[in-house]
Amino acid sequence: IPWFKGNIAFGTSMRMNWIEQSVNLQTPQVNTNIHAIDLGVYTDLNLHLTSYAQLRGGMRADVLHYDVTNPIQNIQGTSAVGVAYGPRASLEIKPMNELTLMASYGEGYRSPHARQLTDGQNITFTKVRSYEGGFKIAPHGGKHIAFSSAAFATMLSQDLLFDPEEGTLESIGPTRRIGFVSSVTAKPW
Repeated sequence: IPWFKGNIAFGTSMRMNWIEQSVNLQTPQVNTNIHAIDLGVYTDLNLHLTSYAQLRGGMRADVLHYDVTNPIQNIQGTSAVGVAYGPRASLEIKPMNELTLMASYGEGYRSPHARQLTDGQNITFTKVRSYEGGFKIAPHGGKHIAFSSAAFATMLSQDLLFDPEEGTLESIGPTRRIGFVSSVTAKPW
């Protein structure tokens, strides 16, 4: 079919971090070594449904493993593992050459603070849900001027607040962020 095109991609990722943290107020309270590994797999699908519409979607899954030691607090070899996953999708519609409409949804995660983990714990991740919708106006293909605008909302299932007096993170429950962004790009010459 001449107006229908698509492709699919599969991939993997790996990230390793070796982190040393220390907090020294009057006396050392934290001297932590963190070894973190993130192994991920993903798939992406890109469909050109017509010459006016494009649908993208995918899924990602990550396995995270943490090893934490803190000799000052007598924490030796705390080990924790967890799995996080999330879908995402976006739709782009171009009813005319100068106008593009966009909408997207995605789920992600925020990993926990490693010093809050206990040995053998099945890690609970903060679920992050994001929504976005907007448009772009680009007369003559955006050769001289383009205007774009989008609204977004992000919901977190559990958020953290840093207490500077205690130097700790405290759970504050679910939160949301809502916003709007616009831009104009001009190339007069």
